[in-house]
Amino acid sequence: MIHIAESRMDQILEKHETESPFKHRPLTNNAVRFIEAVLPVSTLQAFFALQFLLAFLCGPALVAWLRSLEYSPSESLWGMSLFYFSMPLLLAHFEPIYTYDDLWVYLFVPLAMTLLRKRDSAWSAILLCWALIARSTSLVFLPCWVVLAVVIRKQSAARAALWGLAVLGLFLIARMFFFRLDPAGIEYKLAWNFEDGLRTSDTLFSVIVGQGILWLGLAALWIRDKQPLAKPLLLCAVISLVGYYSSTLLFAQARETRLFFPPFVFTIPLLLLVWRELKPAWLQIRRRWSAVSISGITAVILAVSGVVASLVFPDFEFRTWPDGNRALLSVHLGALLGAAVLYRYKRRI
Repeated sequence: MIHIAESRMDQILEKHETESPFKHRPLTNNAVRFIEAVLPVSTLQAFFALQFLLAFLCGPALVAWLRSLEYSPSESLWGMSLFYFSMPLLLAHFEPIYTYDDLWVYLFVPLAMTLLRKRDSAWSAILLCWALIARSTSLVFLPCWVVLAVVIRKQSAARAALWGLAVLGLFLIARMFFFRLDPAGIEYKLAWNFEDGLRTSDTLFSVIVGQGILWLGLAALWIRDKQPLAKPLLLCAVISLVGYYSSTLLFAQARETRLFFPPFVFTIPLLLLVWRELKPAWLQIRRRWSAVSISGITAVILAVSGVVASLVFPDFEFRTWPDGNRALLSVHLGALLGAAVLYRYKRRI
């Protein structure tokens, strides 16, 4: 998308304003039109100005969420780095990821969770409602919001559920009176996602790299000395992963890797917990082993990961940069293998 012509961007915006389900996601469309109206820029320039602004704001929003969970400043910055170096962000506007409304969700959901953590349920609910308006699949976060309301605010489950129903009610009112519901826009995509070998390859690739190294966050389940919020974060991670992965495979084109990514809100904090557990082993390796040895082992791990990525995904249907995609996958696989090595080493010390 990033290399498209001005005329093509005009067509894309018109499509998102007139066709279902795109026309029910009004934030990007209206924001682009507003930028066009107040600045002497084209549709393409307005679109990317908005996208880069949102991407810039997402990082501080995630840091605020991590700091509210009592992660250190350095850990929070590591979490932000994991966010920006994920494939859905690195290749956000390249085929077939095609980010459009998703950055609003990446911004609003962490902010909503941060305000909930700071005991501001009203503004948190409003931001979550805006995330739902940006993309209705954010509905997956509603039960997570209720779980955290019970844990963080110490509210009764009934009161937290009422807050959740209020958010859902606001969203439905907005859809019915302003953006109109259109069940005809929902299509069953499971058979399409696995239609043949190449399509299946693209789908499985998205399933893996949609979270990438963040899958390691689920290993927090086996950490003995968990922080108080670890269990609710794990529960929310499972809820959001199941919700996003099942809805994407059933009702969307799974080749669009970004659709699997929003559970990062919980998998990044969990991955930082896992890193806390593995960090002593890493520090000891740095003290005992030479830089040459560490570099050699890293090279071997990346080489093995690259071979695995090439064997499992020899070709794709939609990804016009297959070597680059496989290289990025190998980095994620290498990080997972590296974590396994650290875990084995930790058990020996």
